[in-house]
Amino acid sequence: MGALVFGLILYAAASANAQDISPTVYAPGDIPPGSGAGTSITLTPIYVRASVGGRCGFADGQLPDGTVSQPDFDVTGFDATFNFVLDCSGPARVAVVSSNGGLFQNATLPTGYTNIAPYDVGLALEGDSGVTATASCQAASLIAGSTACSTVYGGAGGPQTNFTGPADETTGLLLNGPSTSGAVSSIRVLAGPYNAGNVLVSGSYQDVLTVTLSASP
Repeated sequence: MGALVFGLILYAAASANAQDISPTVYAPGDIPPGSGAGTSITLTPIYVRASVGGRCGFADGQLPDGTVSQPDFDVTGFDATFNFVLDCSGPARVAVVSSNGGLFQNATLPTGYTNIAPYDVGLALEGDSGVTATASCQAASLIAGSTACSTVYGGAGGPQTNFTGPADETTGLLLNGPSTSGAVSSIRVLAGPYNAGNVLVSGSYQDVLTVTLSASP
């Protein structure tokens, strides 16, 4: 306990008699009169930089999904639209891959018959502040690896633009702006009555479309 009291007395005395020797800092050229050279400090800029990567995906529960089932499509054709919502913090590209390049069935073909029927695929993309993008292409051009959009068959809307997937930063239909507001985009599949040269062999036809999405610089 005595050591503790001694320490307190010494501290108080030192504080009362000590000389403040800490420097006073002045800006360059602002030397106080009568103080000698003084002390100065030069400030230089400190830059702080950072970046945020793009976020891009389909909104929760708003993926492109659905089924078309149309009897006698060679006579009636078909037209169906499926909605989806993008959630991207910047520009995005949407692309489509067709498994068969048309409605197809694996069947033995008599002379003069065919087992694949053409149809169109259209994309209508909606972003924030009215930013949109539309295009259409025949399913035959949407097989992975295709590089050009073939002639539109049924008129699915929008200019003929190649959007064969899978999507990446440079592949797919470009929506040149963010899409965070919940605006509804869509994919449309469309065919008129079949009128090509060869006759469609009877049976069930199918195709599978895969919609892919990527952020774009």
